[in-house]
Amino acid sequence: MSDRFDTDPDEVFEPDDEASRAGEERFDTEPSRPEVEIPEAPKPAEMGEPDGSDISEFGDVDPELQKLFWKLVFAIKFALLAVTLGALFVVFGENPTIGGQLLAFGAVLSVYAVYRYRDGKARLEAGEFDTGEESAETAGEQS
Repeated sequence: MSDRFDTDPDEVFEPDDEASRAGEERFDTEPSRPEVEIPEAPKPAEMGEPDGSDISEFGDVDPELQKLFWKLVFAIKFALLAVTLGALFVVFGENPTIGGQLLAFGAVLSVYAVYRYRDGKARLEAGEFDTGEESAETAGEQS
């Protein structure tokens, strides 16, 4: 029996007969690509212009409450950053003095954030801030 790999490699990879060349031609043609319908994004005019009636849920919050919120956000972010960096300085021994100071600063900021959060929550529950919920509830009762 003759194995096709027992022959010369040039004969296997470059056959001389026309039947094998016809097989090569079918791989030279590019396969047909299926047609795909690509949806288009809606135009801004189709979505509608904002007329002010769909104000976001937080658009009419009391400015004092917004200030309190952003103070808490920054206090918590800086507290977390200070505690993390302080712990890294202390653990790796690069500069334990600055690490201890950063840990203390982070702890103070954390206590401040917790105090302001609890105070703000109590004031919110007491109704000190105008959140817009009362006006929506009274409008529903009047209708």
